Amino acid sequence: MKKLPWKPAAAAALTVFMLVSVVRAVTAQPSTSPNADDVRLAARAVPAPPGRRDFRDALPEGDLVSGNGVVEPADREVRVAPADPDSEHRPPDGVR
Repeated sequence: MKKLPWKPAAAAALTVFMLVSVVRAVTAQPSTSPNADDVRLAARAVPAPPGRRDFRDALPEGDLVSGNGVVEPADREVRVAPADPDSEHRPPDGVR
């Protein structure tokens, strides 16, 4: 019985997989526009649980809504670079 060459078969399978992935990505709907399920879910009204206050704000009247637009980090920021770009970092003793 003759052995099947697995390298060309694996290469062909990988090529088909990549081709299918690219074709699906190109023919997909835009991810930034709502699809039918998104519109259906947005149209539903969900009341607050019994005995609890509804904290959602009503939408303002008109076509335009403005806001601050600043997104703060969830935690403190960490510096990953030295303050002086020309400074040289020296590792601790014993580290190569």
